[in-house]
Amino acid sequence: MSFKNQHKLLSPIELKKLMNVSAYQTNPIVVCVGYGKLTDYKNGFIPGSIYLDTNLIEDGPLWNLVSIEKLEIVLNQLDISNETTVIVYGQQIMAATQAAWAFMYAGVEDVRLLNGGIDGWKSLGYLVEEHPSIMPASKGPFKLQPKSNYLSTRRDVEKSLYDKDSIVVDVRSWNEYSGKTTGYDYMKEKGRIPNAVWGYAGSDPYHMEDFEEKNGVLKSLREIKELWEGSGITPDKKVIFYCGTGWRASEAFFIAHLMGWPNISVYDGGWMEWSNGGNSSASFQR
Repeated sequence: MSFKNQHKLLSPIELKKLMNVSAYQTNPIVVCVGYGKLTDYKNGFIPGSIYLDTNLIEDGPLWNLVSIEKLEIVLNQLDISNETTVIVYGQQIMAATQAAWAFMYAGVEDVRLLNGGIDGWKSLGYLVEEHPSIMPASKGPFKLQPKSNYLSTRRDVEKSLYDKDSIVVDVRSWNEYSGKTTGYDYMKEKGRIPNAVWGYAGSDPYHMEDFEEKNGVLKSLREIKELWEGSGITPDKKVIFYCGTGWRASEAFFIAHLMGWPNISVYDGGWMEWSNGGNSSASFQR
């Protein structure tokens, strides 16, 4: 089974070949994505890659995506243009896909993911560098072309909850979805968004075992598709993914994008926003 956008999931071997092709029409920019300052990242860098701290693209207290104007500044600082091919990677897939989703929302057309991240790269004996690179300027400044359909607000979710052509998908752990725990020490309310369907995830907010192998490589798209189909999560619907604060939802979003699903988005506010912004306890399902 082939999927429309599966070429946007690169193995380390494929990335190595891509970086070695000098005639490649749009020089790819490789972005290492991590949480925290550059000095906090100790895993080494793929040669030629630059570093992005996720704190530059999301902001507390709800850890939502920064404004589209701030996102434009970040993309220009990274020398990314609208036509640039961007490959993201990191120690965690969900960190890389958080950036991938943000870039796609802002208007970057070709965003790809290194499967297995830095560990997959190093496992093949490929060279790593101690410091990231300073990239040359891209073909031109980035200009916002927001894909607003990739980002859902609380109001969007409320409108979709009882729409037969839409589905709200919870990609938190089962214990979070079922109301046994919030998953986070800074979240008070337990529960889920009413009518939300469980879309699998992992054991806690920091692991995605249902989507990833133990070595940090994504499971087969066919396997994930079958999991989702069993829960009624199918590409003929508008699919809104949410989690606690957006990272896990962005991973599910990118997986659906790899499959070529046409109508997908992330409810960025997630449970963090929903559980803090309800008018009453009726906005929770336990």
